[in-house]
Amino acid sequence: MTAADPTGQPEASAPRPFELAPDPDVPTPVAGPLPSPGPGWEAARTEGTGLEVWKRAVADPSEAAALWSARRAEHAATGWWPLLVDDGFWQSVELEPMPGGPAPLVDGRQWLSDRLFGADRLIDQLELGEVAPDSGETGAGADLLLGAAQNATAVVLVPAPASWLVPELVNWEGAVNHDMSGRQHTPVLRRWAGAYGAELVAMTLDVVTLRVADPPAGDDAVVAAFEAAAYCEDAVFQGTGTVGTLAAMTRQPLWMFWWD
Repeated sequence: MTAADPTGQPEASAPRPFELAPDPDVPTPVAGPLPSPGPGWEAARTEGTGLEVWKRAVADPSEAAALWSARRAEHAATGWWPLLVDDGFWQSVELEPMPGGPAPLVDGRQWLSDRLFGADRLIDQLELGEVAPDSGETGAGADLLLGAAQNATAVVLVPAPASWLVPELVNWEGAVNHDMSGRQHTPVLRRWAGAYGAELVAMTLDVVTLRVADPPAGDDAVVAAFEAAAYCEDAVFQGTGTVGTLAAMTRQPLWMFWWD
């Protein structure tokens, strides 16, 4: 398998000739009425942006998963997006956005293509390796949420019409070691929301967890794995070792990304 660079010339070290598909049409939904979340919730603010959120402590993963599910079901009516967080999350939302405002962002395809085929040519550093066949096995919904909630100490409600806006709204800096600001997550998460039904479930000090309603299969899962590596190269370099192994994750309905 060989890949083509933006000029159309094949590169022997890259995995296959492909171009990333265009971003799906994902309009930003209108924010809900944002009513008070009710008793048991404590008002808080993300220090860097001053955004008003609500938080509620949880005792264990079961409670966290159940509370997340209940608030997710109400999102269309309330406009509050639920987020599973740990204590370290608050350290990743302490920084203010860049002075003068962030630079305009391109769409998800362009952002990922620049990472893979741009000046640094991440594509040349990625080893495809063996791609295991689809197993057809996926976790059940409740089990998935329990997995995402293992380290959760609270559920936070963010005023966001879509989950892919959350890292930008709170200016999450968990990937700052890779020069990614909160806003730079937006085009990728928006793209995956349209392509795979991905939605943000949890954010900790340096980990993002997504629930994926329609994960890709076959070759599409391999391309998704290259996208995942462009978004979080540590998923390969500090994790699976090869893109082919990472494809086993992109076939699953729970995606986790950690930035060292």
